Amino acid sequence: MKLFMTILLELHEVSKAYGALKAVDTVSLAVDDGEALAVIGPNGAGKTTLFNLITGDVAPTQGRMVFAGSDVTAMAPHARSRLGIGRSYQIPHPFANMSVFENLLVGAIFGGGMAERQSYQRCSDVLKVTGLYDKANMPARTLTLLQRKRLEMARALAIQPKLLLLDEIAGGLTEHECAELVKTIKEIHARGTTIVWIEHIVHALISVASRLIVMNFGQILAQGDPREVMADARVREVYMGIPAS
Repeated sequence: MKLFMTILLELHEVSKAYGALKAVDTVSLAVDDGEALAVIGPNGAGKTTLFNLITGDVAPTQGRMVFAGSDVTAMAPHARSRLGIGRSYQIPHPFANMSVFENLLVGAIFGGGMAERQSYQRCSDVLKVTGLYDKANMPARTLTLLQRKRLEMARALAIQPKLLLLDEIAGGLTEHECAELVKTIKEIHARGTTIVWIEHIVHALISVASRLIVMNFGQILAQGDPREVMADARVREVYMGIPAS
């Protein structure tokens, strides 16, 4: 157990506006090194935009972001990747005609900046932890949905990230497939990777995360212990449609 936590990611009053619409509205947030943080909220709450800001896919309208002690506010996405920010997307888009192993090599070499020899070992390790080792030589287009979800996560892990952002990685899976995926995510976290996970399957999130953030209209509505947050009357009304008594 860590007695002193190191902050890995800091957001200081970060906003992203599209005209009059504030997709993310003055969000301040700190993520500890080694933490597993869950993020929920209704559709349009700003969750994916928050990820896009962290990865550099979009530039903030205002605010500042610090990762691993470096100000990354104006840093390009590829530079953030090489600094240690890995990210999966809601809809997997692998290189369909490349093998599973080749997909990971692209991440390790170009996303992680690894030498070719180093990248082979890294990709082999990632295939094992994500349950894709026996699929290494298969074209990505032949994978099932669960396998494509695992490949999406594996590509992010190939860069050897300090921070892994998972965006609705369990969406569309059966209950059994979701349980298998949660098991894998727990193992990745246990190996020391910091995780921030957006998901609508709350029971999956709670089984992994030690802290839960709820977003609404681009702002943080509540945060804290996952079970306590889910019992909050405001959260139940906004997220589950249960009127406050």
